[in-house]
Amino acid sequence: MKMIMIAYNHAIDDEVIEMIKTINVSGYTKIEGATGEGSGEPHLGTNVWPATNNVIFTAVTEKQMKDIKTAGREIKEKFPKEGMSFFALGMTELKL
Repeated sequence: MKMIMIAYNHAIDDEVIEMIKTINVSGYTKIEGATGEGSGEPHLGTNVWPATNNVIFTAVTEKQMKDIKTAGREIKEKFPKEGMSFFALGMTELKL
């Protein structure tokens, strides 16, 4: 399994949530109102740079990771001006 982190413009939240549900992940954690700078305009939640991002973390199988890459490309093609980045992190579940 991998932990996927998706950082994206809050304006496409509905599309990203639908993508997560479509690939049948068992759950996710969403952080709303994240701020930062990347390759495009800053999203700082200020009067000058009012946009913000959302960040989703979800644990996925290898097949789900391939599906999420395909679905993510489709969203990026549909909304080319809205930022969206994907990161895969190694993951080890800690049994308590």
